[in-house]
Amino acid sequence: GPDFNKTISREDYYNLLEDIDEHIHPNYLKLIETVYSPLIRLIAFFSRINRNAKVDDMKIFNMVQEIQEQCKDMAIIIQPYHHIIRNGIAHGGITYLNREIRYTDNKGNSESFFDTDIIQFFDDMLDICNAMMLALKLFFIVNKENGYRFPLAFLIEELIAQSTNRYVEVNNCITMTIKNNVSQLLIYSFVKTTSFRRANFFMFHIASLAESLLPGFGRYFISIKSNCVFPGWFAFRGDKLALARLSPEKNYNIYADVIDEAGVFFQPRIKYPELFYKVDLYFSIIKTNYKFLIHNLKNIFQKVDICDVNTEVHRNGYHVVVNADAVLRALSEKGMIPYIKKNYKKIVAVILKKARKNDKRLSINQVLPLGFLRVNVYSEMARKRTFKRYGLRDKLICTLQFRRLSRISCPDIWGSIAEQLGLYRIMWNKEWLKERL
Repeated sequence: GPDFNKTISREDYYNLLEDIDEHIHPNYLKLIETVYSPLIRLIAFFSRINRNAKVDDMKIFNMVQEIQEQCKDMAIIIQPYHHIIRNGIAHGGITYLNREIRYTDNKGNSESFFDTDIIQFFDDMLDICNAMMLALKLFFIVNKENGYRFPLAFLIEELIAQSTNRYVEVNNCITMTIKNNVSQLLIYSFVKTTSFRRANFFMFHIASLAESLLPGFGRYFISIKSNCVFPGWFAFRGDKLALARLSPEKNYNIYADVIDEAGVFFQPRIKYPELFYKVDLYFSIIKTNYKFLIHNLKNIFQKVDICDVNTEVHRNGYHVVVNADAVLRALSEKGMIPYIKKNYKKIVAVILKKARKNDKRLSINQVLPLGFLRVNVYSEMARKRTFKRYGLRDKLICTLQFRRLSRISCPDIWGSIAEQLGLYRIMWNKEWLKERL
């Protein structure tokens, strides 16, 4: 499928139109028809019920209008929807102009939008749909004890998300009926270890988690596929797992008799000494805790993560030229300005290092001195292609520039406040400063 987060360049206009025509338009329509419309139907339906209005005429236009007029505190969810764009895509009323796209609905109404605005409509629609789906899942989880029936698809997704780990990956689940009319939950797993002890622990964990999320099955059957283990299985009794979950005892002994009569089959292709697994376990513990330690130290000493989003490197004579977008994280917005003023040289050095890392290893750009670097510094992460369209929008803090080559002339961004520091130049976003200072 298409990568919804890919970078779309405005420089190649024909490729931009191709991306919009092949990916943005059809997927914008699919999101509206299959995800957005059913979700806002819930809101519009209960809004009409509360004011004793009819609920039989519930087309997408009517639902959006209902939320716009009656649920003004939820107006953000209808911002990415545009009726003429939706109808124009659905009925073929699309005309490509110079840097604009004109949409015409089935009644002859038309409206034109910039190409980048259409991409922004799609991005916002995708984000709104994800947010509403997450809100719906949280509602079911929080109100599970109040009699709300959790959709099976949600529960399977939750099981996959909670049970997948370094050694066992859950891929899918299906419900089925086996002999004697016994219901079974079949769990497909991919095992990445040859240690029976390790696999056994995680299989018990997956089975108990599956029973707590999806209770009521007579058997929980975990199918095993692997590159290092022969095809096998773990089978668990559903009634015993339920008793163990409801038991007041909180230890692993209560799971001693949960294995089904189908038993367990786990046969490694190659057996390694037990010492190998111990070394691997300690290594994984150190690796995991090392990441947490570094993260905590950064928070304690107010260190900032410099996350490069886009880096472009090319050669100019005997120097290298870098253009980049970067995000500063782990600092309050008020602390970003003093940090940039104090560490602008460090930011340039880090961006140069990451740009060279992203470039080809054997490229001459790895050894050439830096001639020019320009980096747009943002306060929040977003899709890669979104940064190309921001300009001086609210997430842009400043543009940091280093210029050693006098032949490269780059004007200041319009509406910015410039600050020259030797070879370095900081162009602060006036709009960002105005909102936060």
